[in-house]
Amino acid sequence: HIAQARLQLDFGCLLSREICLRDFTLNKPTITINTALLPPSKPDNTPSDPMQRIDLPISINAENLAIQDLALNIDHTNISLGRFQSAMSLNNKNSLTLAPTEIADISIISQQSSQAKTTPKPAPSEPSKPVDWTAIEESLTPAFLGNVPEIILPFDLHIPVIEGKNWQYQSVNEKGDVINTIQMPSLIVQANTVDNQLQLQKFSIE
Repeated sequence: HIAQARLQLDFGCLLSREICLRDFTLNKPTITINTALLPPSKPDNTPSDPMQRIDLPISINAENLAIQDLALNIDHTNISLGRFQSAMSLNNKNSLTLAPTEIADISIISQQSSQAKTTPKPAPSEPSKPVDWTAIEESLTPAFLGNVPEIILPFDLHIPVIEGKNWQYQSVNEKGDVINTIQMPSLIVQANTVDNQLQLQKFSIE
């Protein structure tokens, strides 16, 4: 279910071998997925060829990509997204370039499985400590900035900034009582890939 959707294309761009998406906006989309009803996937043992650089036959320019108030339910997990705002371009000259992107007010609430009733209670432990995002940032940044094995991407990627605001994860029991909470007030990522080399300009968590 989607309360409101807007799609605006400029067909005149096709004359210059370009797809121009002026606006793609979704307002209050509601999605429910019950994985038990999905058909089982069949194993595919066919060996896949390594990814290669591609030459695009047509360019893509999306001037406005927006999602407001997304509600997604997957089995016992409820995911809500307050706001996603971005834009992007994809062409052979500049590869994939994102505009400054905002992802705000993400809430993930995961209900503990009913099987927890039959499992023995763990031994009492000390109260959980707040997540030390500074320590996590310091441990992850050298790994990103260090020597990364070569990964062949179909095109380069340019991310001037992705900014996350007010992200929260909660696990609850069947009565709705909160078992654990993780909060991330702010996330900032700036990165580029050029000739399959990852360059992480900024990775900040608060």
